[in-house]
Amino acid sequence: MPAMIDLQARVREILDEAAAKLAAVFREAAVAGVSASLDGGGKAQLATLAKVAGRRPKGAKRSAGELEELKARVAHFIAEHPGLRVEQLNKAIGTTTGEIALPLRKLIGENVVRTKGAKRATTYFAVTGRAAAKKSTRK
Repeated sequence: MPAMIDLQARVREILDEAAAKLAAVFREAAVAGVSASLDGGGKAQLATLAKVAGRRPKGAKRSAGELEELKARVAHFIAEHPGLRVEQLNKAIGTTTGEIALPLRKLIGENVVRTKGAKRATTYFAVTGRAAAKKSTRK
């Protein structure tokens, strides 16, 4: 029986040492994380939290300024990368189809952007000077 007691004592000793080492590692990681966020290492996480906190409620309308800013970003991107589909635009600009649909419709209506194709195969191109002049004279 004494051998069994010695074995149990030895196992308990090893487990206690391992638990103490793990606790020390977790403590060091926690201290490093807190100090990094206080030193500015956590700026990205804080920016994400601020963005989430600043979102408008679901169903709320976007302001005219927000729409104009997005419209300008989309027009500029299409001018530099013609022939992209809406999924590709969304991925590159970081928007969703719902967010970009109205600015795209406005750009098409203002003759800043033209389309080719239908439905999901629609590609977007910037309207050049000659094409814009031709279309603006039509009524």
